[in-house]
Amino acid sequence: MNMLSLIGLVTTVLFGGLSVVFYLKSTRYKELTLTFRITYLQVKTHPEVSIMFRGEQVTNLARMWALCWNSGSQPIRRSDLPRIPELKLPDGTRILSVGDSEASHEDVSFAVEKKDHKTIAFQFEYLNPGEGGLIEILLEENASAFTPAFRAPVIGGRPPLCAEFAPRMSVSGVAILVICFGIPALGAIVGAVAVLLNNYRSLLHILLAAVLFAWAAAMVSTPAVEVVKRKTWKFPKFAESKFTAA
Repeated sequence: MNMLSLIGLVTTVLFGGLSVVFYLKSTRYKELTLTFRITYLQVKTHPEVSIMFRGEQVTNLARMWALCWNSGSQPIRRSDLPRIPELKLPDGTRILSVGDSEASHEDVSFAVEKKDHKTIAFQFEYLNPGEGGLIEILLEENASAFTPAFRAPVIGGRPPLCAEFAPRMSVSGVAILVICFGIPALGAIVGAVAVLLNNYRSLLHILLAAVLFAWAAAMVSTPAVEVVKRKTWKFPKFAESKFTAA
């Protein structure tokens, strides 16, 4: 494979990747996401400290920030929702108090309602992409695994997402992702094409291409890529301080 062929291959791969990125950016869809962060304020491992709620002792007191937001690329209106979106906490959890809600702006008309001891309903007039509403919840958390459920179907939209907050990917994180995923993937493609063109007939080159491809595929499951999948680059600015504060 001469230098011109290699340059042509690299250019093709580069523009192919850019075309995928632009396609994903232009995709139109509706999607509601519930992003949460939970912080434990008092746990039963500190028996000297006791907290009472309406005459009952609370063993594991936690604070939860919950953000209901539009993570899609199209506005979501009240008429797009066949049912009221609901956050349902796992068994072993009890909601003690729900604070005042906060929204991207007042025109959203964001409101919350406590349905029972582990269910909260959300209402809004509309949410543009990247807009949402935030609430603070105090709860007693004794669940074996804290896995809340978010029921928010959107007509003609994607299934709702519910995920714990993950920080934005830093510039160094992006660089590491490119080094660990992009370069091995490019090497695998170049090696595979070279083998197909019979320029390299050595079994060593075939094995190297296979190893690089496996490495690139394995990197897809890393936490860094999970951050990308959760769309944290579109996270509503007004709520970010509540999730990133220590």
